[in-house]
Amino acid sequence: MRIELVSPGPCKKQKIVISKLPAILGRGPDAAAHVDDSWVRQYQCMLEEIDGVLFVWDLGSRLGTFVNGRRITKGPVAPGDILTVGKTDLVVYYQRQPEACLAPAAG
Repeated sequence: MRIELVSPGPCKKQKIVISKLPAILGRGPDAAAHVDDSWVRQYQCMLEEIDGVLFVWDLGSRLGTFVNGRRITKGPVAPGDILTVGKTDLVVYYQRQPEACLAPAAG
């Protein structure tokens, strides 16, 4: 799954591309997705795919992680949702993976 996180609006565009999950967002030097915001923790949250749906987990940040303005501990993120970490809003873009076709069991 390829994910793009893009800051909305014309000012200070930030674009983060994630091609491998799970991925940690934060300011840490080894975070998979670096967010340039002093209000973001070194390891703010984690993105993971479960059955073709993107999920976000807050990693115990004091200020929290938000999806569409709602503070979450863990929850799904749909394409077009706004993920907020620190003072940074990021619009989430990705395509849901088609469900795998299951072959009938041989027997």
